[in-house]
Amino acid sequence: MELSGALLNPRLQVELPRLSRLRERLAQREAARRPTRPALRRRQGSVLDAVTTALERAGRPLRVRDVHAATEEVLGGPIPFSSVNEALSTHVKGDGALFRRVRYGVYE
Repeated sequence: MELSGALLNPRLQVELPRLSRLRERLAQREAARRPTRPALRRRQGSVLDAVTTALERAGRPLRVRDVHAATEEVLGGPIPFSSVNEALSTHVKGDGALFRRVRYGVYE
């Protein structure tokens, strides 16, 4: 029987184990980066509820960035700054306003 193809290449016999180890290392690195479970979307209104809770706990007017930090503590994880800002700015207007804007960037 005659050898042909990849088995005939002596250089491949040297490099194949090295490439195999490299592939395994890259696969392990990728597995470590992947989150353990996919992030789930928050239920509708959860950010608004958390903002309300954060302002009630503070008992005083807060700057938007302080409201954002307190809201992340209430929810136990990161949330977009824009979501907190939107909740505050949307619910300061009208008859059923949940928040009061004390001055620029400060709410109670």
